[in-house]
Amino acid sequence: MTRKDYKKIAKVMNDILNDNAEPIQWLNTVAGLAQVLKEDNPRFDLHKFRNACGWITCTGVASERT
Repeated sequence: MTRKDYKKIAKVMNDILNDNAEPIQWLNTVAGLAQVLKEDNPRFDLHKFRNACGWITCTGVASERT
């Protein structure tokens, strides 16, 4: 997969969140997707992906690197 594909997935997740998704289910879905995408690409940026999906809107805080 490419960055373009990751951006498309993140856009879909952001759209779902904006359509009043259940927060816990949405967070679990983003986490599951991120895990699979990280396995596909070791350079995958979890935090950039979470924020692109709408993490800040859902949780009120940015997904930060630890």
